[in-house]
Amino acid sequence: MKVIQLLPDLNSGGVERGTLEVAAFLASRGHQSLVVSNGGRLVKRLQEEGSKHITLPVHKKSLFSLLQVAPLRKLFRDEAPDIIHVRSRLPAWLTWLAWKKMDPRTRPRLVTTTHGLHSVNRYSRIVTCGERLIGVSECVRRYLLENYPQTNPELIRIIPRGVDPAHFSHGSRSGWQLGMPSTRSSRTNFSSLFPDASPQSKDKIISSRSSRAFGRQAFQLTA
Repeated sequence: MKVIQLLPDLNSGGVERGTLEVAAFLASRGHQSLVVSNGGRLVKRLQEEGSKHITLPVHKKSLFSLLQVAPLRKLFRDEAPDIIHVRSRLPAWLTWLAWKKMDPRTRPRLVTTTHGLHSVNRYSRIVTCGERLIGVSECVRRYLLENYPQTNPELIRIIPRGVDPAHFSHGSRSGWQLGMPSTRSSRTNFSSLFPDASPQSKDKIISSRSSRAFGRQAFQLTA
C-alpha cells in the first residue's frame, strides 16, 4: 500500500508528530510512505524512519498557492498512491482541487483528519471533503456534524490522539504539575497566559494548584 500525507510543514506540533508517527508505522510494516510539505527540521527524522519527503510550497495562504494544484495532480498520477491523507485546511484545498479532476475510477481514496476546532466558514468546510473523515475526539465529531450538517456521520471515524511512552514515560510530571514558584517568574508566566488580567490580580495570586481532568490540566487561581 502507498500512502501520501500532506501538511503545511514539518517543524513542530501535534499535527507534525502525528504525521511522523503514522509514516513510521507504515514504513515499519513494509508500506510506501510519502509526505508532502514545505519542509522543516523534522524532515531528516521522517526520512531516517523510512519515508520519502517531497517538498512543495503547500503552506502559504495565498492565491499563488493555487499554482500547486497542477504539480500535485501530476504527483498523484505519477506516484499512484492508494490513499491521500490531508491534515490541514490549505493542503486540503489544494489536494481536493487536484484530486477532483482525476478519473473517479482510478484516483486514490481521499482521507481528511480534523485535529482541532477551526473557525466555522467556507474555508474550513474543506475538512469535510474526504471520502473518510478522521476526528481526534468526540468533540471534533460533534463540531463537524453541528457546523457542517451536510456531513455524512457514517463517514467519520474517531481516532483519539495518544502519546509514545518511549518519549513520554508514565509518571513524568510537567512544570505546571510541579507548581509555580513564588518568584517574579511566576508573575511573568501568569502575565503571558492571561495578558488581560489586571496588575492587582497578578499580585494577588494566592494559590496555583494543578489537577487532571479528562487528560487536561485545570488551574485554580484565586485573586
